Amino acid sequence: MKNLRKNEENLRYAVIAFVLISIVLGSVACESSAPASGPAIDKGDPKRAAEKIAEAEPLYEGREDLTKARVAVAALRQARTADYGNYEAAWKLARAAFYVGDRTDNNAE
Repeated sequence: MKNLRKNEENLRYAVIAFVLISIVLGSVACESSAPASGPAIDKGDPKRAAEKIAEAEPLYEGREDLTKARVAVAALRQARTADYGNYEAAWKLARAAFYVGDRTDNNAE
């Protein structure tokens, strides 16, 4: 009987220790390491993206030549990389990539 109570007491202490350690580790993990001024936001390069989109437009218009469509995809990927949040670059890239993928004989493409 005495061993049973001792085991229950040890278990209770172990649970309390586990809860306390969890609280401490949780508070350390949730501590913000960002500077007080707030995180820096990458604004991208909208000018470069616009240039690449403008470069891709005539290429996509001549998309009957699949090589031009492929070059348009490459230019639009560069625009998307330059300014990842640019909606115009995103939808035009999707459109051009779909066109190339739909008409190519290359399964890897």
